[in-house]
Amino acid sequence: PPPFFFFFFWGGGGIRGLKVTHMKITSAASSFEVGPDWTSEDEMLANQITDIIEDTIKIGSTEYNKGDAMRCCETYIEACEKIRAMTSQRAKFFTVLYSIDKVFITLRNSGLDRNFGEREAEEAAWGLRRTLDFIYHHVNKMQLKEKVDLPAFYQANGTQVICEFTSGPEEARRWFSLNDVVMGGKSTGTLQFDSSCNAAVFSGTLSSEGSGGFASVRSGDLEMDLSRFGGFELDIEEGDGRIYKLCAIGPAKELGVVYQADFRAPGTGEKRKIVQIPFSTFKASVMGRSVPDIGTLKGADVSQLGLMVSKVSENGGDTPGFLYGPFELRVKSIKATA
Repeated sequence: PPPFFFFFFWGGGGIRGLKVTHMKITSAASSFEVGPDWTSEDEMLANQITDIIEDTIKIGSTEYNKGDAMRCCETYIEACEKIRAMTSQRAKFFTVLYSIDKVFITLRNSGLDRNFGEREAEEAAWGLRRTLDFIYHHVNKMQLKEKVDLPAFYQANGTQVICEFTSGPEEARRWFSLNDVVMGGKSTGTLQFDSSCNAAVFSGTLSSEGSGGFASVRSGDLEMDLSRFGGFELDIEEGDGRIYKLCAIGPAKELGVVYQADFRAPGTGEKRKIVQIPFSTFKASVMGRSVPDIGTLKGADVSQLGLMVSKVSENGGDTPGFLYGPFELRVKSIKATA
């Protein structure tokens, strides 16, 4: 079945007037053609968005500082609805649409359409403000990525170890599981150190129960500068022949944006394998759905890494050869490389 989007209309009755409707996603990847060219119309729209946000924050912050958080919320929501209407038919601005819908869903799921007092108004105002800040910086980055020549970024030399799993269990303990139980599934997956091979073992079971179909693990915050590198290198000790994903998480993680790149693990009996994945091959997605306008992954943006096995490929289609059941991948290290 096709995916659905949730969005809200701001009614005259204040935040209690939020009403949920459903619509098919047509602005993402299918109905509109997405091209790399940054047109004068794109630039004009980007400038209009930033102007709206600048004016809105000046007004909204003044209202908030005067103690009127409710009016501040109304000002921010009015701006969000205006921006949403301006970008609803522009595929390059899909992330703008998604971020607005995301914060509105959060307001509703928090019960703010049913129980809205002064404290709730303050929380909502800050959530809306963070969304507007994100859109402002995202739109500015969109303009830069279309205008700036980036080849020099990929001229880095050498490598940097990000995760070294051979020296003991400490590194693997920094990783945590994030499986399809978050969406009703029953799959399991963990990362544990195996002293018999001096490697971290990503293993578990993929289940067809529920609506899931993936297992994953994520690192803690990396806290290192990868801006001078152009890709990642995985040292795979042993695998099961499945297609796995290396995931990179950046500053848009609060919106659910994850960069993913598929790679095939060595099969049973195959030799140790070095997998190199350039940043340029990573695809941005939200819950397995492609996000076309988010831009190329940059080392400076990477704050976490992840490993995943999923029925959905990096492009949003079916993963070739996917099977439910047990999986196992043994990893020696992950490095940043030129």
